[in-house]
Amino acid sequence: MQRISLFFLLLLLLMPVSAYSAIGFSFEVGGGSGNFNGNSIIFNTDVDTGFANIGFVYDANPYAEQGNFSYRLNIALEGHDYKDRGVTLETGALVFDNTFAFTLAKSERATFWIGPQIRVGFMNGETDEFDPLEVDGSMFGLGAVVGTNIKTASNVGTGLSAGVRSTALAGDMSESGFSDDFTAHATEFFVNLALLFN
Repeated sequence: MQRISLFFLLLLLLMPVSAYSAIGFSFEVGGGSGNFNGNSIIFNTDVDTGFANIGFVYDANPYAEQGNFSYRLNIALEGHDYKDRGVTLETGALVFDNTFAFTLAKSERATFWIGPQIRVGFMNGETDEFDPLEVDGSMFGLGAVVGTNIKTASNVGTGLSAGVRSTALAGDMSESGFSDDFTAHATEFFVNLALLFN
């Protein structure tokens, strides 16, 4: 955890700050379906997924005032559930969502954009059973996002985006003293709301 905190601090220090950039807070919800591949502990398992996160957002050029491209970083704490036949794997995650936004249309106070997204994250959790199954791993995802940023005041704005993301998960799984590697994937739709200050 100390390594992650140092990485987070270094990332913040390296982010370029200009008159066109904005920082703020974001809230995201989503869900979909996926699959955990079988190993020595579990059978091949289909799951329904749901999640919510809250975090920090940095946008390099939210209103397309300096060209028609912007990089957006969301760093968030996420609660993510994977459900199968009455059993829920409840996980917590630290996620880094990197969005590369290309402006499709803009006005003096708003932009409409589209672009790809790359997710990197770290997760752990356990099932809601008496003898829980525990997981500890990482995630990597690719997605497509559309969104709009609207300047509501001279230095305040909002961002609304939605998209679909396919995420691969891998790590260690343990139950009742037995452990094994696991792999999984999920495809999920999501909506993100951001409050931006510049």
